[in-house]
Amino acid sequence: MRRPMFALAIALILPILTATSQTSANAEVEPATALKHQLISGRGVKFSQVTIIFPNIPEVKTTIRGRGLAGFGNGKITAIDLTHSKNMVGQRDRIIAFTDRSYSQGVFPDSALPEGKSWVADKQASDLAIFCGEIALSAPAVLSAVLATAAVKRPAGVYEGKRTTLHEGKITFGELYKVDPGLRLAGNKKPTGKYVKYAKLQVSWRLWLGQDQLVRRCWTSWSEPSRPGNVEEAMYPLVADTRLSSWGIKTHIKPPPAAQVATVSELNL
Repeated sequence: MRRPMFALAIALILPILTATSQTSANAEVEPATALKHQLISGRGVKFSQVTIIFPNIPEVKTTIRGRGLAGFGNGKITAIDLTHSKNMVGQRDRIIAFTDRSYSQGVFPDSALPEGKSWVADKQASDLAIFCGEIALSAPAVLSAVLATAAVKRPAGVYEGKRTTLHEGKITFGELYKVDPGLRLAGNKKPTGKYVKYAKLQVSWRLWLGQDQLVRRCWTSWSEPSRPGNVEEAMYPLVADTRLSSWGIKTHIKPPPAAQVATVSELNL
C-alpha cells in the first residue's frame, strides 16, 4: 500500500506477476509487460518484506518483518493481506486493505477497542502496491523506469527452482516521482517545490528477474531526511529486501467478520 492506513502500518512493500502459461517467448517479454499480464482478477502473488532502519547502528537498529498476499484485478492490485510479525514497535499486526477501505488488527492497544472487537476499519481510499522500500514494484511504469537505470546485469541465484538474472543500479527520487506521483519522503513530502532538493537523493537497487521476466526479489538501500528540510543533515539510512513467490496463485482476500470490526470513532484512546 502506498502509505500505511495507520501510522504504525508500514507497508514497504513489492511487485508481482504470475504467468498463466510459460513459453520460450517469455525470455523476450519486457518485465513491465510480463507484470501487466499477471494483474488479472482472481490471481495474485505472495510476498515477504524486511525493512531495516539504521542498519549500521546497533544501538538504534530497527527491523520490520512482514509477509503477505496481494490480489490482482483490472491491471492493478485490488487487495492486500499483510501481517507484520514485527512492526515498528516490535509487535505483531495485520492489515487487510482494499482500494476503498482497510482493516487493522494489533495496531491499536486492545484496551482501546470495544468489547468483542479486534479489528479497526478505516474507510479511506488508497492506491495499493507491493513496495521494496520506496519502489512500487507492482507498477509497470515504475518497474520500467528503475530497470532503465541498470548499470549491472549478470546471472544470479535460483528462486522457486528458476534461475534469475540480477539487474543493479541507482535511481533518484526525482526520477521515481515522475512515474509514481504518490511518492512521499520525510513526513509525507513530495520531492518538488519547497522540497525539490529531495529529488536528487538516490536509491541503490537490485532486482532479480526470472526467465519469465517476473520479479523474484528486490533489494534497496537509501537515506531519507528525518524531518522536512534537512537533506544535508539528520538523514537516516534504510535497507529493504522484498521477495515474491507463487505468481498467479488463485486469490480471494476477504474482509474480517463485520461483528469483529470497530470504527476509529469507537476507539477509547
